[in-house]
Amino acid sequence: MRHATVAPGPVISYADLLELIPEAFIGIDEHGEVVLANSHAESLFGYGVGELVGRAVEVLLPQRFTDAHRAEGLLYLADPHSRFRGCELELVGRRRDGGEFPAAVSLSSIEFGGRQVATAAVRDVSERAAFAREKESLQEDAERECLLNELHDARRLESLSELAGGIAHDFNNLLAVIINYSAFVADAVGVESHSVTEDRLRATRADVEQISLAAEQASHLTAQLLTFAR
Repeated sequence: MRHATVAPGPVISYADLLELIPEAFIGIDEHGEVVLANSHAESLFGYGVGELVGRAVEVLLPQRFTDAHRAEGLLYLADPHSRFRGCELELVGRRRDGGEFPAAVSLSSIEFGGRQVATAAVRDVSERAAFAREKESLQEDAERECLLNELHDARRLESLSELAGGIAHDFNNLLAVIINYSAFVADAVGVESHSVTEDRLRATRADVEQISLAAEQASHLTAQLLTFAR
């Protein structure tokens, strides 16, 4: 009996696998040199895959960040199994032409060529960063508008208090005149007069006392108005 034989399928290389990754992907050895890269990395950074392999990974970063990155990279490469697996870092990438872009970098590690290699999946998040800046700008505009409204309200209240204070002072001056002249009249009718009957004098004094009492009550209200103005 003859048995059917199945032809072995094509062997998938690392290069083929890398092209299945939908993001820029690079692998870095223990010396900080790029040993793996895919075509997405080529498109993102502007270097050909052949140009990237063998270069120090710092070529993909702005010069001002290379020292800090080298220190962090050495820590990661010392133990890639336990550090940063699956976490996403916010970095700044540098293209071949010198252009910079905000990047989200996911770190992990794989075994390649019999050694452990640190890997980085890199995404350009310029749109996300622009959205964040726009959102922050809108928030700042809203806060500025709120502060302006509060300032306008404070100024309106200040104007109201000045108006109330001015009215209270003027009214207080009028009350002082009323109180003084009612006192003068009370003193005058208190003097004995043969031309005015006693009943008329008592009635006049009672009227003056009512004027004085009303003026004093109004003065008390004026004091409250001044307190409100302050």
